[in-house]
Amino acid sequence: MNGELVTDDIARETEQVFTDLAAVLAAAGTDLGRAVKTTLSLTDMGLLGKVNEVDARYFREPSQVRSTVQVAALPKGVAVRIEVTDEV
Repeated sequence: MNGELVTDDIARETEQVFTDLAAVLAAAGTDLGRAVKTTLSLTDMGLLGKVNEVDARYFREPSQVRSTVQVAALPKGVAVRIEVTDEV
């Protein structure tokens, strides 16, 4: 996790989000494999297909519960935000 934003390609941006999430979860002693719910916020639902392709590399079936919402904008001009809730 280096704090660098990737905004030029939605697949790369999503990969960076998952890399950052994995680092945060590892620091807390857990990982993405323990996710029970994710919430995706997208600025354009047309990007969902590419985000799903990346998501599928991190989560296997049966997957966690997921909510996806379209938002008008996200901070710093990013197109995707992912929130993860892990098992306790």
